[in-house]
Amino acid sequence: AAKIAGSIDGYIGTDGETYAGATAKSLILALALGLNPTDFGGVDLLATLDSLEQGSGADAGRFSDRSEYGDYSNILVQSFAVLGLEGAGVGASQAAVDYLISAQCDDGGFALNTGGATCVSDPDATALAVQALLVSPCATDASVTAAIDYLVGRQAGNGGFGGGATTEGVNANSTGLIGATLATAGLDESAAAAEYLLTMQYGSGFPEALRGGFAYDAKALAERAAAGADAAVVDQDRRTTVQAVLGLTGTSYADLVGALANAPERTCSVHVEPPAPPAPGPIVETDIVATGNDVAPFALLATLLLLAGGGVVVATRERGAQQ
Repeated sequence: AAKIAGSIDGYIGTDGETYAGATAKSLILALALGLNPTDFGGVDLLATLDSLEQGSGADAGRFSDRSEYGDYSNILVQSFAVLGLEGAGVGASQAAVDYLISAQCDDGGFALNTGGATCVSDPDATALAVQALLVSPCATDASVTAAIDYLVGRQAGNGGFGGGATTEGVNANSTGLIGATLATAGLDESAAAAEYLLTMQYGSGFPEALRGGFAYDAKALAERAAAGADAAVVDQDRRTTVQAVLGLTGTSYADLVGALANAPERTCSVHVEPPAPPAPGPIVETDIVATGNDVAPFALLATLLLLAGGGVVVATRERGAQQ
């Protein structure tokens, strides 16, 4: 965490550029760690994110990149921003929530990107949008209900979920995110999602480096099994595992940033001052060990890994790529 905070300037943008996705995810990371988001590595993440919200026009409320290479923000970014602001106690504006809801398609799902000729729902984008809407007092019950119905309707017989345009098949990555969302919404379908995830876990018959991790899907699991002792950890395993942990524990980003309990009493269109930050303290590196059913540390660890580089939105970038 200290290393991430120390290089935050280079992550959220350099040379006058600022990326909405990187800023929003950094805010969530700071909140999950209990650190002060107004001074994370010397950066006021709340003020920075607020400066990226469009104030007028067709995109009013959208959190956009400030970059000569274009704006690569999308509905995942919008959802992360709303979650972060609600978790910080500031609250997202009505315009920000309205922009998020504007991406909802007729079938109840949310599109990954807005402005297309047709609205095509994306399960992953929908799951994260639901998490954001569940914690915002500016959201509508109708929007949340329609989105949840869309997700439940896509659950496969084995409990798993597929993703968007390039990840339609049932996989542990999408199932982890959607399962955590359903758990946060209090739905029993999250249990079936967790059962599916367990079938994708590398057990004692796999090389030690793989054990406990999760395969992306049944095909990947079979390929590792066929490789026997030569099976090695690949990047897909890492990304899938951090997402699967969230689904297994039923822990969403809304839980981790405290947004469920921290939604401020306010008029939706007006920001409020954030609550006093916790007293600063040293960042302690710890070895997380499983004890009984206490899985919260693993959920937090998964979040650190996910936001630091993997999962829903890739954290590394080339010029012009979304943070």
